Amino acid sequence: MPYYGCDRDGTRSGFPAAFLDRVRRAEYPQYLLDKLPVGGAHHSVLRLDHVLAVGSAPGNFELTRFRLTREALEVVRDWFQWLVEGDIPADSLLELIRDELMKIEAIT
Repeated sequence: MPYYGCDRDGTRSGFPAAFLDRVRRAEYPQYLLDKLPVGGAHHSVLRLDHVLAVGSAPGNFELTRFRLTREALEVVRDWFQWLVEGDIPADSLLELIRDELMKIEAIT
């Protein structure tokens, strides 16, 4: 997955705080803010517009013990639909989540 670390350190330049606030509130269909269960950046931005298909050869991916729940997979599917088709599915969990996130005041 195309994840980009948010933290500014010696290995990455990070992202502007105002941009991260907008990503955090789900203002863009192509960006998600995530905290990965691995070492490295504190938070990362997932760019759905950079997702590519990978083959099933073992060197193309690494299996881990982490899995998304059924509900989380629904949100990801709906987020892809929003990116590709331009609309968030009505009455979806993503619609509810985004409505609540948009109410959050900017941190910056």
